[in-house]
Amino acid sequence: SFSVTATGSGPLRYQWQRNGIDIAGATSAPYVLPAAQFADSASKWSVVVRNSAGSATSTQATLTLTGIALLAGSAQAITFSGSNPVGVALDESGTIYVLDTMMKTALHKVNAEGVVTLLPLTPKYSNAALSHPTGMTRDTRGNFYVIDGCSLRKISPAGDITVLAGNPGECDYGDGKASAGSLGYMTAIAVDSANNVYVAGQANIRKITPDGAVTTLAGATNDFGTVDGSGNVARFGIMKSMAIDGAGNLYVTDTYNRRVMVHTP
Repeated sequence: SFSVTATGSGPLRYQWQRNGIDIAGATSAPYVLPAAQFADSASKWSVVVRNSAGSATSTQATLTLTGIALLAGSAQAITFSGSNPVGVALDESGTIYVLDTMMKTALHKVNAEGVVTLLPLTPKYSNAALSHPTGMTRDTRGNFYVIDGCSLRKISPAGDITVLAGNPGECDYGDGKASAGSLGYMTAIAVDSANNVYVAGQANIRKITPDGAVTTLAGATNDFGTVDGSGNVARFGIMKSMAIDGAGNLYVTDTYNRRVMVHTP
């Protein structure tokens, strides 16, 4: 609710503005925004008051909204196509992309107002189709990366799917480029500012460059433990999630050892 107090020779006429633009019908001293949304946060509100002598414009008030709200879907029933979202990514405009294991031919797109649409996905060849996705991230160019079936899928902004590294259905831990670099079971994924992708799962962290070269960054295949150190000296358990900061530090949740670990560049 907004209100203003103005003095002067009557009659006084009011015109409320949002971000400097007149609001139709908002011509009284008080103004009530009927149903504020989170998208309204940071908007600027002011009022112009006029009489026969001229006009005066108030200082702007900034609307701030806080709290928790349901953006999309339903608290009572799932309105997406499936019941098991396994990956979420965010773009620069605030659009959220949801990867669902029951929806392998499209990504859900949820805009800032909660409107859900689909981004259709098109495999460029037969073994590129999504099978059992377990995680997703997005790079600065709008490409998505999905860990699926011991391989890393790349999805272009247009929805075209290719295999960037690993071999669908063939699990191993060899370093190399494209299909020569093999991947094992993966549950965590992140991407840095140079569009290198990092994946982790059981006991090691792997790095995949934009051209598909796979290297083992830390840990040792199927050698579980909890040891601090560099390269293959380090030991991990089962890692479920991963994040990267602006300095290139990787943070992983090691659920097997019940701790958070960091890998520095």
